[in-house]
Amino acid sequence: MNVVIDTRVSPQMRERLLANRRGKLHNEQWREVVTEPLITILLLMVPVIILLRSFLLTLFVGGLWMVGVGALLAVGIMLFMRARRYARVPVYFGVFHTPNKLPSKFMLWKPIILVLSDGTLLQFRYSLASDKHFKVNQEYIVYYLKSTEGYTLLSFAPTDHLESHNWRPAKDFKTSFIQK
Repeated sequence: MNVVIDTRVSPQMRERLLANRRGKLHNEQWREVVTEPLITILLLMVPVIILLRSFLLTLFVGGLWMVGVGALLAVGIMLFMRARRYARVPVYFGVFHTPNKLPSKFMLWKPIILVLSDGTLLQFRYSLASDKHFKVNQEYIVYYLKSTEGYTLLSFAPTDHLESHNWRPAKDFKTSFIQK
């Protein structure tokens, strides 16, 4: 008896598909979305620390240490608000086709473009998917987020995959979508 294992979907993507099919973000996806602004904040802090390194001692010795505590409190509140927002964000599902020509895998800055069955193009500017290996003229089940900045790709799998029926939206997907 030969068992054929379809390896086109990574184990990480399988976990994300199983979480997204219930209308929720996977823990890693949620953590990445919530902590995204921290990278920018930390990068901006490096030149500030270099420029103000002699002044920092005065901040901690003098009474200006409260400025640092206030900044930490502001960052904490911002992260709390983002966590609360993305805990309630609805997850969308769709069946998409890839276009006839895909951008090169080395062009990371290019958005991922997928086509709906009616021919509408959707550009996914952001991606929380663990891998982004699409094939030309392939049909995919896709979970994604909508926001004012654009669409965010969460997870995807080919519709002809052996386990694709397990990754379709669960029965409680619509109810969790309506309640949000």
